[in-house]
Amino acid sequence: MCGRFVLFDEAEDEELRRIVDEINQRLKGADDAPKLKTGEIFPTDNVPILVARNGKQSAHPAKWGFPNINKSGVIINARSESLEEKPMFRRSFHERRCLIPAAGYFEWKKKDAKKEKFLIRTEYPLLYMAGLYGIYRDKNDSPYTSFVIITTGPAPAIAHIHNRMPAILRPDQVDIWLNSNDYKQLLIPYPGDLQFFIA
Repeated sequence: MCGRFVLFDEAEDEELRRIVDEINQRLKGADDAPKLKTGEIFPTDNVPILVARNGKQSAHPAKWGFPNINKSGVIINARSESLEEKPMFRRSFHERRCLIPAAGYFEWKKKDAKKEKFLIRTEYPLLYMAGLYGIYRDKNDSPYTSFVIITTGPAPAIAHIHNRMPAILRPDQVDIWLNSNDYKQLLIPYPGDLQFFIA
């Protein structure tokens, strides 16, 4: 599971600054443009995502969480093992894949009666979590984009913390996830270096 992640201020990361600048340029002058959040990201926050349009990457603001039709709240994660079985995710898996940039994500480990919070990062300053996006309508019938993060089993380095993790892609896999037909093979525990810190 991934219930929180972190986006450091774009001034601290050149790639994130480029992504945010692209969104700001596109939405310049739009009164109803969503405000992008940095720092610790919670479900329903608006953050940048990357999608493929006509074979090219583009950045867009999106809200974390698909609306839960049957209950209140939102659905924030999608298990990689059941993406093609669940109607909520099936179409997006084939047609609406996205990437969610982050500096790291948080996970909690049960320790006695308490939980310890860990920040988990890769060897890169910015990591890319595989996700799916959809277009929905709010209570005012205005369209908005939302996303879920795809999860897999854990990499060995962090299996002692939690039994799930986001599907994290290396920089050289970004274009494959967004544009190729070989994207299914990427949904595995992260094969690179992972660092974890008590948050």
